[in-house]
Amino acid sequence: MVKNGIKVVKEEVMLNYNLYPKLYNIYIKEGLEKYGEDLFRRVKRGVYWISTDIIDDVFSRRRRPNRTSNQYIKEYVLKESFSYVGCIRPPSMTEKECVSVIEYVFKKLVENTNSNYLTLYYFIEKNGIQKKELSSSQYHIHFLIQTDIVKGFCQIGKSVIKEYLGGLPFLQVYNNKRWEVEGKSYVVKDVTKDSKLGYLVYNKKK
Repeated sequence: MVKNGIKVVKEEVMLNYNLYPKLYNIYIKEGLEKYGEDLFRRVKRGVYWISTDIIDDVFSRRRRPNRTSNQYIKEYVLKESFSYVGCIRPPSMTEKECVSVIEYVFKKLVENTNSNYLTLYYFIEKNGIQKKELSSSQYHIHFLIQTDIVKGFCQIGKSVIKEYLGGLPFLQVYNNKRWEVEGKSYVVKDVTKDSKLGYLVYNKKK
């Protein structure tokens, strides 16, 4: 028997707490590991008994990090789950110009997909061959995306980037088996307190 328990169903929880499937599964796993069966118990696939005393702690979205703290953003990203991973290599752009590029891409993704929510984390990095050249203006952009859109997202994103910059944009589904090692940790590997990075958020108004 779960103390002060209520029965919750996957679809209702995802709707009420604005969760996408991967994040829902992460929160379920963390909750079951953290709390005993007297507070949180699986009934069957997608159905659980949970104490009303802990339900918000288990399912509420984690507060996003302060945009002025690069280290907190890095730590937050390493704990999160993502839908897509991408990289944009402009011909020759400053950090400031790269920010403008990713803001444009984000705007067009929102406009051209029917997303209920879309969050994009970006990390602007000096090109490898020029990392030791302090005066270099050659930068590229790594980014990670959380969204509920599955069908056609990569094609739309690549078209937006190619139309704006040309070239062969990189944008793929975030496959945990491959990208859990090369993805998040690679994207944030060169983050310093002075790095240009941040995140952009869209939530459809209900």
